[in-house]
Amino acid sequence: MAAAASNQVAAGADLRADLARGAFNGSWTLVPSESSVRLKAKAMWGIVPVKGTFSELAGSATVAADGGVTGRLEVKSASINTKMKKRDEHLRSDDFFASDRFSDIVFEIDQVTPTTSGLKAVGRLTVRERTIRLEFPVVVTDLDSGQMGVEAELQVDRSELGLSYGGKGATKMDNALIIHAVFARP
Repeated sequence: MAAAASNQVAAGADLRADLARGAFNGSWTLVPSESSVRLKAKAMWGIVPVKGTFSELAGSATVAADGGVTGRLEVKSASINTKMKKRDEHLRSDDFFASDRFSDIVFEIDQVTPTTSGLKAVGRLTVRERTIRLEFPVVVTDLDSGQMGVEAELQVDRSELGLSYGGKGATKMDNALIIHAVFARP
C-alpha cells in the first residue's frame, strides 16, 4: 500500500501536538474518485488468489476538539469487480454479499489512537447485517492539498460475517480488505 502522499502524520508527541492545536479538527468527506477499497482472498483450494475492487464508495470522518476521531465508509457491495463477470455475479449472490438485499458494506470507526509504532483504529465492519469488531493499524498522511489520506489493511474471517460459502474450492475464510481513503474538508 503505497501512500501517494508526502507528510505522514506521526504517532506519539507530534500527533498529539497536531491534535491539540486543532490541525485536523472538523468534518471531512471522502473523495471517491481518489479512494479505493480492494478485496484480496484465496480461492480454488487456497492456491489461486482472487482480487477485486469496489468502485462505489462514500464516507465521512470527524475529528473532535479533544482529538477523538470517528468515521464511516460505505461500500456498495454490487460494485465489486474482479474482472470476471461470472465470479462478480456470484459474489453479488446470496452465497456472498446478497447485494440485492444488502447493498452496503459499512466500516464505522469509533476511535483512532497512537501506538508505539503508529496509529490503531477501533471500529466495526457490517456485512449482510452482521457486525464484527475490528482493531487494525492505520497510516494517516497529510496530502498538502487540504486532504488527508488513510491507508489500512484489515484481515477478516468472512465466516464471522456469515459468508461461509465453501463450494468450488472456496475453502479459505481469511480475506484482506485494503483501504486507500482520501478525505477533504467539505
